Amino acid sequence: GIVATWRQVIRDLEPRDRVPFLVQRLGDRDPDCVLRAMRELMERAPSAFSWWLQAAEFYANPVKQVVIVGEKNHPARIAMLREARNGFNPDRIVAQLDPTESGDAHGSLPLFEGRKMVDGLPTAYVCRNYACELPVTDVASFAAQLENGD
Repeated sequence: GIVATWRQVIRDLEPRDRVPFLVQRLGDRDPDCVLRAMRELMERAPSAFSWWLQAAEFYANPVKQVVIVGEKNHPARIAMLREARNGFNPDRIVAQLDPTESGDAHGSLPLFEGRKMVDGLPTAYVCRNYACELPVTDVASFAAQLENGD
């Protein structure tokens, strides 16, 4: 059955190759089926299957993507970054972009596509399930967006 097949495959992989394998396989398999197949092993030895537990968490709870665009030392950008990192938020990815730095390698990543400062102010973008809320330039509005949907 599928459980025996998955266990054999996982047993044969090097630990560093297991997460890329999982991500790749979730693309063409039912994630529920994959995670059910691993459930017994994750329950029996959670520390040995931490990457699988993380994948299960991401599958169960949609990830929030946060992009903060602004000059590195601007007080509003620093305050937004502090707010984004406040608390324990394993479902949140926080990325930063400084448009004043030439040759910023991050600017070519899809996550940063179309992300710009609004009215010359540091700007935060909060996205879930490939949809972004309106960009905000003040910390209070940004905090409200972060709380929305938690």
